[in-house]
Amino acid sequence: MFSLRWVRSIKLKFSIVIVAAIGVAVVMSQVGYALGWPLWLRPSLAVLVSLVLVQILAHGMTSPLRDMASAAQEISRGDLSRRIQTPSVDEVGQLATAFNEMASDLADVERHRRELIANVSHELRTPIAGIRAALENVIDGVVQPTPALLSAMHGRVQRLQRLIDDLLDLSRFESGTVVIDRRPVRLDDVVSGAVDEARFDHPDTDIMVFGSTSDSSSLLVLGDPERLHQVIANLIDNALIHGSAPVELHLSESAAGVRLRVTDCGVGLPPGPPQRVFDRFFRGAATQAPTENDQYTDGIGHPSIRAGTGLGLAIVRWIVELHGGSIAAGANHPVGARFDVILPAAPPITPANPSSPPG
Repeated sequence: MFSLRWVRSIKLKFSIVIVAAIGVAVVMSQVGYALGWPLWLRPSLAVLVSLVLVQILAHGMTSPLRDMASAAQEISRGDLSRRIQTPSVDEVGQLATAFNEMASDLADVERHRRELIANVSHELRTPIAGIRAALENVIDGVVQPTPALLSAMHGRVQRLQRLIDDLLDLSRFESGTVVIDRRPVRLDDVVSGAVDEARFDHPDTDIMVFGSTSDSSSLLVLGDPERLHQVIANLIDNALIHGSAPVELHLSESAAGVRLRVTDCGVGLPPGPPQRVFDRFFRGAATQAPTENDQYTDGIGHPSIRAGTGLGLAIVRWIVELHGGSIAAGANHPVGARFDVILPAAPPITPANPSSPPG
């Protein structure tokens, strides 16, 4: 009642308090005059009663601000669970709502940070432990450095390199220091290179491409070939980790540019808004059965399945947006997940005019 929480404007609340204080002062003066109070007593009592009334009304108006100050101190000390409860609907109430949203975002960031540290620690420790165990066996003479053993160790080193590259890319994207070297490039050529690389790493997995064309201008985009290759490789890798074969890549023209659709036949997207899969550090469960390339021992013979670090799709989104494109996630029917990338088409390359024959 005294907080004026039903008033939607803080300025109107201040006006009500001022008018109420003036009204009380006038009433007290009139009452004092009617009762014959001394001249000095009437204004003194009027001021005193007005101050009490202002304090009562202002207390409810400023209590959310005091709560926010206290909560901010607790958040600075690491307690991210503090929230503000206020029934006000004015600007102070809106500020409290924004404060709660900020606190929730900070809590999510802190949770993601801890998950990232745990995930990166696991992702680094697992292949390093396997490499160390293999090297110790070679040094002790237990096993011979066969091509298969060296190939497995090389695969684990590549896994470490990919993780380090993802972390470096994350730092570059967040700092805005990534430079895109744009040039006309056929997207189907980039897709073919990424698919050939994925087939080499996963020879027993069906990865199919549809929509490639011999027309040199139909699938032409203006982009950085290396970064576009990274986008396609990450989408294929995501489909292999979180989905299941067959993985299909569909290329087509659209009104907005060139469309690339990547689909799999796994369990589909996790519950929640589809676009959250592009958030940093968001990780879905790995559903693919482990392969030889995905299995690493922890040093004592226990396999560990690669489940991703939650960086791949976030990097994909950043690269696509830097190219002026868009990416969306959705359900693939009847099963699986679908990722649609749309990149702006490049203007067709016109051949040079042939020289006219001499007259």
